[in-house]
Amino acid sequence: MNVWLRRLLGRPAGTTDTNVVLLQDRPLEAWPAERQSLYGFLTRFADQPDGLPDDATTLPDEAPTAEGELRWGAGALDGVFGHHGNTGQSGEVEQLLGELRAACDSPDSPATNTLYEHLCRASPLEFLDALIERLPDYPGISRDKLESLSLWLATEAPDRAPVKFAMAMLGVLGNRSHVDILTTLGLHEEFTLYAAVALGNLLPSTEAEQQQWQLARKVHAWGRIHLVERLAGTHNLQIRDWLLREGYRNGVMYEYLAYSCAVGGQLAAALSVPTVGLDDELLNSAGEILSALLCGGPARDIRDYSDGAWACDSYLLQVTNRRSDSLQSLETTGQILEFLKGDEDWDTLAQSGWTPQARQRLTARAQDFINDPAWPRVVLAALQQGDRQQAWQGISAARRLDLDIWEPLFLRQAEGRDEHWYQLMQTDDNERMQRVLDLARQQLDLAAIASGPGKTLGLGPAYRQHSELDVILQDLDRFPGEGWDLIRTGLQSPTVRNRNMALKAISAWPREIWPGDALPTLRKCQQSDPDEDVRQRCGELLKDQH
Repeated sequence: MNVWLRRLLGRPAGTTDTNVVLLQDRPLEAWPAERQSLYGFLTRFADQPDGLPDDATTLPDEAPTAEGELRWGAGALDGVFGHHGNTGQSGEVEQLLGELRAACDSPDSPATNTLYEHLCRASPLEFLDALIERLPDYPGISRDKLESLSLWLATEAPDRAPVKFAMAMLGVLGNRSHVDILTTLGLHEEFTLYAAVALGNLLPSTEAEQQQWQLARKVHAWGRIHLVERLAGTHNLQIRDWLLREGYRNGVMYEYLAYSCAVGGQLAAALSVPTVGLDDELLNSAGEILSALLCGGPARDIRDYSDGAWACDSYLLQVTNRRSDSLQSLETTGQILEFLKGDEDWDTLAQSGWTPQARQRLTARAQDFINDPAWPRVVLAALQQGDRQQAWQGISAARRLDLDIWEPLFLRQAEGRDEHWYQLMQTDDNERMQRVLDLARQQLDLAAIASGPGKTLGLGPAYRQHSELDVILQDLDRFPGEGWDLIRTGLQSPTVRNRNMALKAISAWPREIWPGDALPTLRKCQQSDPDEDVRQRCGELLKDQH
């Protein structure tokens, strides 16, 4: 397609025209002159080895977030829907092509404004594939003028959708001089997908792979997902090693990339080396990849991985031979054991090595590893001395080993090291519950939470304590008569979920033990709560009260 398009529009493939004019002086009224271009915003971070700092993740065109508003993360909307192959309506594609031709023919005319406004309204993923396919057959669009228009939009536009369109066009029509522009824009997760595709179209495969790998190390969420999916077929040994050690890690879900990295990095073969030849870092990463594969999720998992049985067998040999005491090895081994004991289509999976004999061997090996009497000590040490991640690994391990870890978790909560209200509430002991409620009264600003009912969802750091109160309230129905002051606080909270959790708790209490101010509090809630569902629930609760 790339060669065909270049040839049809008048330039031999592989040539570079350095005389394309950047249309910086075209009089465009689609945006105020003082608005900053997104490319200009990102250029100052182009040479930073670790990618964008946190304060640069919000692009200048981002509208302020209203209180309680849910918003897609950078690149998430394109990431979620991009895998479904949506294409635009043919009518919209034809309209865009007509607007492109008009803007290229008369760059200083209102046609450019019309095109820009259309691009701002449209979703690029919905029309780009169809437009690029149609472009070679569409008459009258100058290749040089379209490249010039695209270069100008990529570097000057202050809105993301036109920039995405321009990046796609540069990938099809551009030349090597545009690589730095694409990689600079690609630093932001909102644009990484478009940079990945454009680089793949623009450069020879080996060179494109290097550029994509460099960019993948600088992005950490949807951008990394898009890039690693494209790197999974690599023959480069350095990239394969990186896929296993780092590439699967992302801020969305490891499950998105576990399969790509296991296959692309040749995980099973990497685990099959002698124990002395495998370093701890790679063993830990292998455990994380296998854990993600065993969890299943939005991408292919252990059932799709043809080397899954081989990889699990080799992993268990490695952790057993070196007597690993890492909690990651315990977690992964526990997941392998759960999978082996699960109700799977074993007849089909036997074709990938999950034969009855293999399953029996792996089950025995995994069970022996988990039964090591040293594990309770390791778990307790992680909970007493470990960081936040180690503590969460300890919680998972304790569940597998059926250990009572309530006391060390209470201590961590009391010291303010982590937030463990959920685990602390999983008790049937009244004395422990009293201690939890007393600690909540110390650590939560109940007066500030009870600022008056509203309709907010309670999202973000400002509502952290409201979220903690939710966790406590949702289990108070099991302890009638305990924690009325927290329930009353929940009923007066601005977050709807707090009020619903409070109603859930009080509705489970026998009426004869309701505190004296429960009825007037609930009646006020029924009369004045701004949420209709909350008012209705209060009405149901008070139906038989006089």
